[in-house]
Amino acid sequence: MRHVSGLAELIRILILQGELAPGVLLDEPVLAERFMTARPTLREALRLLEGRGLLHANGSGGMRVVALDSEGLAELLEVRAVLEAMCAAEAAERSRRDRLPARAAEHLLELADAVDIATAAGRADRALFADRTFHLAFSGLAGNRAGHVALDHLWDRIVVAQRGSTASAPGTAVATREHRVLVACVSDGDAEEASGTARRHALSALRDLTSPVAPS
Repeated sequence: MRHVSGLAELIRILILQGELAPGVLLDEPVLAERFMTARPTLREALRLLEGRGLLHANGSGGMRVVALDSEGLAELLEVRAVLEAMCAAEAAERSRRDRLPARAAEHLLELADAVDIATAAGRADRALFADRTFHLAFSGLAGNRAGHVALDHLWDRIVVAQRGSTASAPGTAVATREHRVLVACVSDGDAEEASGTARRHALSALRDLTSPVAPS
C-alpha cells in the first residue's frame, strides 16, 4: 500500500505541475514503464487519485485528468470560501486562547511574501503553488483536521482547473493586502473578522472568470 500511495503522489505532482494536462487521457503503459511498476499497481494508484477528484474514468475503462469549465471552477471556489472562513474563525479563536504554534504569524507572512515574489517575477505557476501553500498553512492553524484535508483535496482541483481556465482573482496589490489582513485578524484573535475576510478573499476569485489567472 505504501508503494501505491507513493506512486499516486508522483502522478499527482505531474498533474498539478501540468505535465499531465486537464482532459488528457492517461497512457497507462507509458506511465507503468516510466515508474517501473506493474499495471495493477498503477491502476490502484490511479483509483486513489480518482478519489481525490483529480481523475475520472472514461467509458472505455481509461482515466482522464479532470477538466472543469468556469461553472465547475466557480463551485470549487464557493466551497473553498465556506471552508476557509470556518478555518479562519477557528484559527483566530485558537490564537485568542494562545494555542497557536510559536512564530505562526511570521511563517504565514513569509509564505505571503513568496506569493508576491513569484507574481512580481511573472512566474504564474510558482505563484499559484505559493498561494496554495499559504492558504493550506493558514487553514492548518485551525486544528480542524477534517477541514484541512478537505481543503487540501479542494486546492488540488482548483490548481488543475485554473491551469485549464482563464479565471481571475484580485490583482496582486489586493491579494497582498488581504493575505496580511487575514494574518492580522488571526493574530488579534478576532474570529468574526477573520471569517469574513477569508470568505471575501476566496469569493473575490469569482469576480471575473474570463480574465487571466492570478493567485488569490
